Amino acid sequence: MLLCDFVVKKALVFSKLRQNDSQVLEFIDEHGNEVLNLGSFTLLPQHVVRLILSREELQADEFTKFQAALMWGKKYCDSDPNASIKDVIGNFIDYIQFHKIPANALMRDIHPLGLVPYNIIVNALAYQHDGARPHFSVPVRNHLDANYPNRWIGRGGSVNWPPLSPDLNSARLFFMRSFKVKSS
Repeated sequence: MLLCDFVVKKALVFSKLRQNDSQVLEFIDEHGNEVLNLGSFTLLPQHVVRLILSREELQADEFTKFQAALMWGKKYCDSDPNASIKDVIGNFIDYIQFHKIPANALMRDIHPLGLVPYNIIVNALAYQHDGARPHFSVPVRNHLDANYPNRWIGRGGSVNWPPLSPDLNSARLFFMRSFKVKSS
């Protein structure tokens, strides 16, 4: 961890990090999650953060990339009261592959913040399982797991439908159940 902190501090001191500083970038790529989780990551200039997050070679999960961008954005907004966290995060949205974030983390931890445009959230939730019996068969679930890992919602998926969801029940049944609950 001390070595990671050293590299981030080196990048901070030489805030003119460029593509040709290959040793520093190679180290950051190999230790992506550790570097992004360091408190000193928030001290890097915006162009360095953008360079790091945009690298395809960066070995960090997408949720960690989002958290690093969020922490950097909060720190930036602390120093500039006129800055909006949504605008600051917007500078990094294109570098995060939201479809690789598990649906439950996307819906529980990211969507409620209101910082990511709704169309990106919807596109990341690639498939929503409707719970019909033919769709719950083992071959179908295996296909969903293979093609949409941690991205499908429904029975056996990473996010369950809420009970009594109107999307799973006919409108009449849903209306009758809600009417009974309200009248009791």
